[in-house]
Amino acid sequence: MRSSGGIVVTFSCVGMAMAFNPSTSLGLRPWAKSAMQLRPAGSLHQSKVAHAIGFPKRISRASALRMQQQSSTEAPVLEKSETGDDVGESFERSSSVDQGTLQRTRLILLMVAALYGTNFGSIKIMQEALDPSVAAILRFTLALAALSPFLKSVPKDMIKPGVEIGLWVAMGYVVQGIGLNTGADASTAAFLCSLAVVICPLLDLFAGETVKAKSWVAAALAVFGVGVLEIGGASQPSIGDLWALAQPIGFGMGFWKIEKVMRNFPGKGPQLTAIQLVVVWLTGLIWALVDNGGLPDMATVSQSLSQMPVAASVVWTGLITTALTVLLQTTSLGVLSSTETTVLYSTEPIWGAAFAHAVLGESIGMNTWVGGSLIISACLCSSVDTSSLKEKTKGFNDRLIQIIAGSMCALPGGAAAWAAIEKSFEDNVDNVM
Repeated sequence: MRSSGGIVVTFSCVGMAMAFNPSTSLGLRPWAKSAMQLRPAGSLHQSKVAHAIGFPKRISRASALRMQQQSSTEAPVLEKSETGDDVGESFERSSSVDQGTLQRTRLILLMVAALYGTNFGSIKIMQEALDPSVAAILRFTLALAALSPFLKSVPKDMIKPGVEIGLWVAMGYVVQGIGLNTGADASTAAFLCSLAVVICPLLDLFAGETVKAKSWVAAALAVFGVGVLEIGGASQPSIGDLWALAQPIGFGMGFWKIEKVMRNFPGKGPQLTAIQLVVVWLTGLIWALVDNGGLPDMATVSQSLSQMPVAASVVWTGLITTALTVLLQTTSLGVLSSTETTVLYSTEPIWGAAFAHAVLGESIGMNTWVGGSLIISACLCSSVDTSSLKEKTKGFNDRLIQIIAGSMCALPGGAAAWAAIEKSFEDNVDNVM
């Protein structure tokens, strides 16, 4: 296998994704977008990476709101998304979902994670007989064929952000295939892929959105749990691990952007999925052509597909763990945040271990039980509703604050110190729960 072809395709995906104007698809908070508009052109100092991805300079929520209020008396501007919908309304819709829908969506994503748990082993089976690029194009061809009917009803405004998402997702698939073919164990690749659970809240933070403390706790529990589950039996590091380390960047960016786009296109999950798969298929085709110096030898491909395990793996990964799972996750990201979605996806190694135990007879060790418990704790932490807890503790917290304030103000210089603490608390209180 010539990995140079994979390098070309991977960096092409990243470069093209960054070349898109992300302000139309990031779904930034209205206050963050207002801050960008109110800054003079010469005062928006962004780092090269942040500018390439499209993040505004990080400012406090309170400052942005004050700027927005000041501007409303001078030049009222009606914020519109790319689709013409009010940006604030799209966020209001996403927060008004009933608990029943939330729970059903979480169960669907757990099912998707279970299906993904079979993915790494299936890819390994395919790559025993096929080059990674050939296995990828066969898989993506089936997936695209299954969802191609939805291309007829794709809204014109969805094409550009959909292509960008497809490039990021394609990057994840390419580095996954190269990593598994260049020495990465399936378990190690699964662990590295789960690091998307950290990427998504970081992206929210850089975009100026509020990231709750429970999201960071859930992410930490998930990463630690998957590490205990997988790394305990891992082999020595290899070059394939470096390739696999890029998975969470591609998939994490894809999840994060899908969430933003779905807020503006509710009910258009199949159409957005179809666009993604067109881009993924084209990327796989370019990879196969570059990797093989032209079209692959069809006689060799046919001979490999005559082996039942290989053919079954191609069908399974194409129709189930690509077409079906991408469709379900895209639709679900219109309901749940990308941060919670990646936490639920961190259960993937648990399902993989259960699958290996039931089908392949592999044993389940203590690390599986400990790691699985941590991951389940992460899912519970991410999905728990803290609003009722906040109400119950409000009275106690107010009384405690009064006692602390009274004690501090009785000390020399204590009043000024308390005023500074109170101001800092008001600026950051939204991040606590």
